[in-house]
Order: sequence, then structure tokens, then C-alpha cells
Amino acid sequence: MTMNIRERAQLKDNFANGQRPQGEDFAALFDAFLHRTDDPIFVDLNDKEQRVGIGTTTPQSKLAVAGELTLGSAWAAEHRAPEGGLLVQGKVGIGVANPTAELEVQGAIRVNELHADHVLRKVWIATGNGPNDETDHGQIVSRVLNFEKHFEESALLITYSDNLRTEFGGYSAGRWEVKLDGTSTLPHPLILDKYLNTGGASNGHDPCTARGLAIGAGSGPHTISVWVSDVPDHAKQGFNRYTGWYNSTWMLQVEEVLLHEMPTSS
Repeated sequence: MTMNIRERAQLKDNFANGQRPQGEDFAALFDAFLHRTDDPIFVDLNDKEQRVGIGTTTPQSKLAVAGELTLGSAWAAEHRAPEGGLLVQGKVGIGVANPTAELEVQGAIRVNELHADHVLRKVWIATGNGPNDETDHGQIVSRVLNFEKHFEESALLITYSDNLRTEFGGYSAGRWEVKLDGTSTLPHPLILDKYLNTGGASNGHDPCTARGLAIGAGSGPHTISVWVSDVPDHAKQGFNRYTGWYNSTWMLQVEEVLLHEMPTSS
């Protein structure tokens, strides 16, 4: 049975003074009222909690919907939610009045099952046993890690470990810096400064590790590289530097992380 739908203005005209409403006019008038049992929207007028049911005559909440639900001025007319599910256009806040993300929750979250992409750490590693590199100034071409960052707002936790040497007749210094896309990391450069002062000939090869944070990198492909140079303001630098020694193990690791509070770049 098709409901006889008319605009309220038209119904008012049909029942204005001097008009003679017909049977179909009365039918349209009845159809204009919300019927508590026949219509898909159910309102129990005797319910003190004023519960409303859509598709159910026994709502247990203020608003109960039996079936799928789509929210959003555009999506409501364009998209159908999955069966028995919810489709929301825009941001959702739980315990948050002004959510700044697609979903923002104030409080604890308990989840019984998540897809692996959501729970596994996103880590990229480049490693090897040698070769030793005799570059004194410039990029160490054998220590490079290419990766693709997933999220715009995430930070990068970078780890570099290697065997390093600087030598200059008893006193020497050298700097190894890990760079992101060829530039220093923010909020602080990730550097390893190595010093030797033996009083005589020095030829020490030592395992070293640097670990630091990089922020501000957008999503997409990036490159981690290692560069060697002088230590600023040191007279005796040592111009015979080695990165790695024989088959010692080196490693570059990048872990994509979300920080509770992002540090400033100052």
C-alpha cells in the first residue's frame, strides 16, 4: 500500500474554511500523522524516557535503529551503510567535544581483534657485514636505507650502529651524521662524534650506536644515509677515517611511531 504523501501547506489549503475535503484528503491527513505501531519510526508516548525506535517497537535506548545507519548531510542520500552497521561522514568524538581526527577517543579502548596492519610496528632495516669504507668526508655510499612512511603525523625513531675509526697520530676527532633525505634530522641532528687521544699512534676501531628522533617528514618515500665529516671547532680532526672494519655488522633501522606529545623543532 502506497502512502498518500502531501505537503503540509497543501493539506492546510484542503481543510481551509469554505473548502469541502474529499475522502482522499482525509486519507492524506491521516498519513501525515506518525502512527505508533504501523510506521517504521516508533514513539511510545507513555514512555517517560522518551525512547524512539526506527524499525523496532521496543527501543531500549533513547534512539534505537534496527538495521544500518548512515550519518552525514551528503552521505545520507548517497551511501548505504553495511548491513547492520554504521557509516559516518566526518569526524567522530567519543568523550571529546571537538575531535581533530577521523576518530578521537578520550579514555581507554578495549579491542578483541585488530588487523595486523594496525598492531604491528612499522620498521625498516638495512644491515650487512661490511664492507669497510675509507671515506674521510662525505656520504658513506654503502650505508643507505630506503623506506616509505605511512602516516603524515607520525615520527621516525632512527637507530644506526657501526664500527668507526678516526686516526691522526695520537689525537683525532671525526663526526658521523645520520641524515634524512640528505638533510639533518629535526628536532636535533643525529650525530656520532668520535675522539681519540692516546698520546701516540692511534688506530682504534670501536663499535658505536646512535639513536634519535626525526619529526616533520611527510608520508611517502624517504632515504636514510650516513655522512662523515670534521667535528666543528676541533683543530686535530684526523683525516684517516674508517666506517666499518672487515666483516663487522652495521645496521640502519627506522621505526614509525606515534608520539603522545610531539617535541618542538627548536
